[in-house]
Amino acid sequence: IQAPPGPPINWIQRCEIKNSTFVLQSYVLLNLQDPLAALMSANELLMQPDVSSSHKAWAHIYAAEALINLDRITDAVEHLHPPMIHDLVSVLPYQMRDMIAVSVWAKAAV
Repeated sequence: IQAPPGPPINWIQRCEIKNSTFVLQSYVLLNLQDPLAALMSANELLMQPDVSSSHKAWAHIYAAEALINLDRITDAVEHLHPPMIHDLVSVLPYQMRDMIAVSVWAKAAV
């Protein structure tokens, strides 16, 4: 895939860029106090066929935060289900695991 002015990128790199964009978009929309749009962005990422574990984990966290802001606590809990989050982050480096764990517990405490 051509990506001027840089070198061409392959399909996997394209998917990673797209997925990173969804995660960052969800984060920005949460900070702009637009939880519905943030939820849509996080859910769009979760529907992608090729998603890394870290992107999935962040998408679930941001979806949960958006749902909390929309007063849909029961739905938010499903995104923070500990076994699922554990499975997603168990393959990540320790530093990333710690960051995600703190974020999950902070959201769960709300």
